[in-house]
Amino acid sequence: MSERIAETTIRPVRSGYTLRVRVLVIRNARSGTSRRRSQVDKLVTRLESGGATVELASPTSPADARAAAAQARRAQHDVLLAAGGDGTLSVVVNGLVQTPKAERPALAILPVGRGNDFAAELGLNGIEQTLDALARDERRFVDLAKTEAGVFLGVGGTGFDAQAARRAQNTPLLSGRLVYGYAVLRTLLDFRHLEARVRYDGGVYEGPVTFAAVGNGRRYGGGMHITPEAKLEDGLLDLCLVRDISRAGLLFMFPTVFSGSHLGHWSVEYRKTKFVEIETEEPAEFFADGEFLQETPLRIDVLPGELEVIA
Repeated sequence: MSERIAETTIRPVRSGYTLRVRVLVIRNARSGTSRRRSQVDKLVTRLESGGATVELASPTSPADARAAAAQARRAQHDVLLAAGGDGTLSVVVNGLVQTPKAERPALAILPVGRGNDFAAELGLNGIEQTLDALARDERRFVDLAKTEAGVFLGVGGTGFDAQAARRAQNTPLLSGRLVYGYAVLRTLLDFRHLEARVRYDGGVYEGPVTFAAVGNGRRYGGGMHITPEAKLEDGLLDLCLVRDISRAGLLFMFPTVFSGSHLGHWSVEYRKTKFVEIETEEPAEFFADGEFLQETPLRIDVLPGELEVIA
């Protein structure tokens, strides 16, 4: 699993800074273009030349990636750097949280995936922002969302958006807004509403649902601000519930999700809560951070300040 370990002190990552840390870099060996892979190699070189001890791991399965993340502290790494998109990041974090909170290495992120919504929430858009955060040792303690199947960082949902996420996952040739835009339009052709019961702090909704999105962060799908009022450090989840709406109505509402202005639509119910419970008449997939997490019924709880992030 481990490709190499190197120790060197040649030049600082940034003028005036020298890194004296052990960094485990985990990247997805089976995804990403050659350009994305070269970005990881450049980052490793810059870290090494700045004084860091770097170990690069390229696990070939989610199970291997989770295991590598879970063992990071045991291998005496100070920083675990996930290089990839939201899906890779989610897998790594699910391994990281297997270690007691006080013993975990801090998480750093290099966004080089098809979807990089969580990194964008943190203001990380590439190598330079990642290196700046590492050099300055800028740390935040952000919330996580938790179900019985695992944790997620950004947004999870069931219904229309989960079906679109499944279709996007099966469309490897596109990325970012293009793949999710295509997936949304294609899913409109065969989508059926869910009969659901959704419970949250102080309320419950029962009836037909187009989709229910639960946000720890604000965005998914390459920039769609589905839960635009969510904050990563407020100890709360944001619930965006879209009631029964026609295909035509959903088509016209969809562009407003990129700006977050869909909250004014008549079909949208929006709440802040510490938990969400979703039951459906028939089991329905729940996707989070662009990946399948589990089927309904499920309960989502917030874990305040659970993850230490360098950003």
